[in-house]
Amino acid sequence: MITQLLNYIAYPKALLLLFASIGGACWLSYFIIYLSTKKPKTSGSIKNLYYSYSTCVFFIILWIASNAYFHTDLLVIFGESSAIYMAKMANIFSYMSLTFAFIYSCYLTSAIQENKFKLWEIITIAIMTIYAFYVNFISGYTITGVIIKGPSDFTITFGQATPFFFLSLFIYTFLTLFKLTKSIKTNHVKIKQLKSIYTVLGMIIYLVSTATLHLIITFIYDDFSLTWIPPFLAIICLSVVGYASINYRFYSWKYLIYSAIKTATTLLFYIVPITILSVKLNMPLSFILIILWCFIHTYHWKKIAKLSTKIASLLVYKEPSTPIEQIYTTSKNVHNSLQDLIDTVSQSLKLDGKLSIISLDNELTSIYKEYSHGQNSALILDEIEYQLDNKEHDYLKKIHFKMIENNSAAILPIFDNNNSIAQLLLLPRKLNGLLYSNEEIYAIQCILKEISFFLHCENKIKQSQKAAISIAYEMKTPLKNVQSYISKIESQINNTEKTTSLLSNIIDIRKAIKNGHQIINTSLNDVDCISESNNDEYIDISTLVKESVNDHAYDNQKSIDRIFIDIKDNFTIHANKTKITFVIFNLLKNAIYYFDSHPKSIIEIKTKSEKSCNKLYFRDYGPGIEEKIIDSIFSDFFTYKKHNGTGLGLSYCKRVMKSIKGDIHCESIYGEYTEFVLVFPNVGHSRSITNHMKRIE
Repeated sequence: MITQLLNYIAYPKALLLLFASIGGACWLSYFIIYLSTKKPKTSGSIKNLYYSYSTCVFFIILWIASNAYFHTDLLVIFGESSAIYMAKMANIFSYMSLTFAFIYSCYLTSAIQENKFKLWEIITIAIMTIYAFYVNFISGYTITGVIIKGPSDFTITFGQATPFFFLSLFIYTFLTLFKLTKSIKTNHVKIKQLKSIYTVLGMIIYLVSTATLHLIITFIYDDFSLTWIPPFLAIICLSVVGYASINYRFYSWKYLIYSAIKTATTLLFYIVPITILSVKLNMPLSFILIILWCFIHTYHWKKIAKLSTKIASLLVYKEPSTPIEQIYTTSKNVHNSLQDLIDTVSQSLKLDGKLSIISLDNELTSIYKEYSHGQNSALILDEIEYQLDNKEHDYLKKIHFKMIENNSAAILPIFDNNNSIAQLLLLPRKLNGLLYSNEEIYAIQCILKEISFFLHCENKIKQSQKAAISIAYEMKTPLKNVQSYISKIESQINNTEKTTSLLSNIIDIRKAIKNGHQIINTSLNDVDCISESNNDEYIDISTLVKESVNDHAYDNQKSIDRIFIDIKDNFTIHANKTKITFVIFNLLKNAIYYFDSHPKSIIEIKTKSEKSCNKLYFRDYGPGIEEKIIDSIFSDFFTYKKHNGTGLGLSYCKRVMKSIKGDIHCESIYGEYTEFVLVFPNVGHSRSITNHMKRIE
């Protein structure tokens, strides 16, 4: 049964149309599934646009299937009566597809102009639809007979109502083209204009091919040999329209033409020699030569592809290589000069300004991360404006504002070795005002992957330079202690009665110098990372806090009077004493920094023991931290409104706490207070086990 059916339809035109209808059905299914899963959901006017498009494609699929019938053995088997019925069905399917194409154009202009369906449009559709069904099925005045000679060889006899029926199709074609052209002019958003252009071009090819081949040639010249072309073109063109409906980033026209020429040229290298051999030589010899040519072509396919690429590039871009290929070529030599790559990208894409790279501590980076939700895709200013034109979105508004503030038209993420966002690349607008095309964005993304190692190294060098500055800056803390004690010695050196005090100060100097050495060595060892230390010990938190507060170097000794320690829940920690001291020093230094600008500010240090962990609270009543930057304060080199700040202190604190399986986080109300919470793992139980083992030994 199936084999027999396949024999009936095994004709080139029939198979082509059936494959086109299957392809159309697959595309329509994908389109519907995509819309049903799309988030956020589309508005009512856009939904109507999609519904009309989907229905139009559905009727085109039926139109293709009904046309395929005339190119199979089924046409001969079932005879004239079935052929007349299928011809009428093809008329109705063709009419309904044009009707919904017109409805699509009406919804498109209504969505742009923000108005409703007009009354004359509804009346036109209603009258013409009633007439179409009447003349095809009730009166039977459109098709009166079909003369069948064989598959694809037939003649349809038209009735007296056919001219008026075809006239209604011409009216639909004209009205649809008029409305689609109008939609381009009334669109002010660039992406909407481009979507309208894609839609108009797809519809024009579909409508014109239908009008000329399906109506004029068949009706006037009685030539039915080309009736398969309009439905086949229709499904391709309507797929382009659908693609334009659900996407807002497209390939440039030049690139599409370039790709078409390149593909056609490559195929010509295959087809032309084979065609010549088939015509000029007899079958056995030509068959052997064709196989030989295929082997030669397979061996030299790279050279042929390269030649096709060069020809297409010369025809379209007037240069041997495309702008995208020029960028790729330069990216391979990035180890020689990163600046050359930046210059090539700017020149090839005709950018109106310079590319810039921003680090993680930039506010735009945090907004981008929140919006992208891990997708880490490129953000284009024109695409954001298009989305804002269709719906409200707080993050989009923030990004839009920041991009305009930074004079940027595109944002692309730069990843580190762990595939996490390390930096952002900002691209300016183009000189010609054109949109960034799909191939340009893809090329830049590929290049960023290629050069991410070099950018990572460059960033590390900058970090090392800042780290060196930070180490030098942190060395001031122990040296200030030394200077303070030396000053005391100088005042007491001539007073023999104060020998005891002098010796005490010398001990303090030794202690300060030792502490300084420990901090400097720790900083040098931990520029890149905090590793597990072999010098961890059990430390009493109360003792450590008091020692750290007393040992800290104060510019003004009165500052210590504004520090209040309340250790109600004492607990033990297991860590490197120098590192935890350094953490406390950092928190003290940051809070004391604002003592002068906030005279009423004090520092409160408290503890709290819990079952799962122990906490050290460090609160000051200075300026507080703004909510928008609180998530960034633990990032490397993040500074905010602080003179001479290196931005390494809190990131170092975070790494230290993480290294002991603890953590540090911040809570703040801007203008009131800032509180850092140091979370330590509960080590009391493990310490008692260790002490018990020591007693056994």
